[in-house]
Amino acid sequence: MFTTSKKLRVSSSQISTSLVKTMTTSSSNPGPSYFSGIQPTGIPHLGNYFGFIEPWIQFQKTLPKSTCMILSVVDQHAISLGPKNPEQLRSDTRRMATGLVACGVDPSRTLLFRQSDVPQIAQLSWILGSLQTSTKLMRLPQYKDKASKKATSPSDCSLIPFCRPPTS
Repeated sequence: MFTTSKKLRVSSSQISTSLVKTMTTSSSNPGPSYFSGIQPTGIPHLGNYFGFIEPWIQFQKTLPKSTCMILSVVDQHAISLGPKNPEQLRSDTRRMATGLVACGVDPSRTLLFRQSDVPQIAQLSWILGSLQTSTKLMRLPQYKDKASKKATSPSDCSLIPFCRPPTS
């Protein structure tokens, strides 16, 4: 359960339901949808702010209210860089979420959730990852880059393309 305050407790089923409602409402409305994630590095730093948070806040202010905006603190994706202390990861995730709201991400405008609260994301990654071959993955720059930085290629590398939106 993701808790930003004692008053706000949301279960994974509530988040899943909100995601489905948000996506279906948006699909019946042909406007654009924005989905992104940010790694839980703790309290947001200047790079987070100027590189991601400020542009996201501007999108909130300028895009029509009907635009679907979803933002995830990607705690599961964060462990792909190596083992993390579970307590530190939880703390960093909470700090990032509260930092996002403190910087101006509006929870009434943006559906903000913790990646691990939606088990369907990991399930879908597993299914899609099972359909890929090493040959196909080696054609992807982000896979090659991450695999080259480790002595052995961890299995999480094969899921990278499914954790991120497609790039052109």
